[in-house]
Amino acid sequence: MLWPGPKRHVLPGDILDHIYENQVILLVPIRIADSVKPGESLTIKAKVDWLVCDEMCVPEDAEVSITIPVGQPGKPATPSKDEQRIKQSRSAIPVPLSKTAPEATVKITPDGDRFKASISGSAKNVQALAFYPMRDSVQIDDPIATCSAKGSALTLELGAPTPDEPALRGVLAITESSGDPQKKGVVRHFLVDVPLLANPARPERVPNQKEQP
Repeated sequence: MLWPGPKRHVLPGDILDHIYENQVILLVPIRIADSVKPGESLTIKAKVDWLVCDEMCVPEDAEVSITIPVGQPGKPATPSKDEQRIKQSRSAIPVPLSKTAPEATVKITPDGDRFKASISGSAKNVQALAFYPMRDSVQIDDPIATCSAKGSALTLELGAPTPDEPALRGVLAITESSGDPQKKGVVRHFLVDVPLLANPARPERVPNQKEQP
């Protein structure tokens, strides 16, 4: 599944959750077998489990299916009624930072047997930064206080890396001004993977799979 960038939600008692509000669309890449011919219909089924949370969490589940036609190779697909919602979700999927003109810089400096990460947004109109660590990221001290900040700079106090947690890995959300004071800022999401060990373990995984705790 391709997961769009989440939002931070702090509950009473200093409990930090990474959540999706109201609606969320999860994109699932599908490879069609060569035996399926253009013009045929294909039924896709799934069993879905999720949590709906407010002051408490309620588990829910459903079995869903959709039947879609297989298009002709080389011809544009027929847009569905959900085309705009799908495009909006796709635009929120984290992507790697640009190699030629990175949207943010991440500087790691030693601090005894620990480390400090300084993250800076590159654009002049950056309003806020937020960092969402993945499960195999090096530990971050006090993520409630340090993983979100107004302005273009963010400083994280990191624990000592381990073979299982050798790098600062996560999703960086950059909020930039839309140019219109009446509108909210534009949020873009980027993948961060900066090793703290000389030869970090990099298990194979699908980029952007659900790794938020």
